Amino acid sequence: MSLGGLNTYLRYAFTDWNSWYIGEIMGEYIGPWNSNLKTHTLSLKVHPTKDLMIGLFILRFTIDQPESMGVESTHYADEIDFVVDWKINNSFSTSFVLADAIPGKAAAEHLGGNKNWLLGMLYGKYTF
Repeated sequence: MSLGGLNTYLRYAFTDWNSWYIGEIMGEYIGPWNSNLKTHTLSLKVHPTKDLMIGLFILRFTIDQPESMGVESTHYADEIDFVVDWKINNSFSTSFVLADAIPGKAAAEHLGGNKNWLLGMLYGKYTF
């Protein structure tokens, strides 16, 4: 469910960022597809305290066989995700995400546009 940019939903089997979906924008909204896509990821995470994680994820998406999608280029998109996870107590946690996906030539050919895709998300979780 989406409420004016605030996404509220259940994530089954979510264990860490980029483990369920690869890329917040590309994995959840533009894709996903399980074949014909190569993803290179650089993940940087710091834990200033045991209950706080700050992460930066840089992803490059390329197409293995562009002709199968009716495009010429192999560069689909680049994505940058900034994430802050905070475990407030044993029951409550929250995540804040800012993401920017920059379409490559293949995405522009495939979708007919080359504007960046932006995402802001505040996610809350209650465990019982």
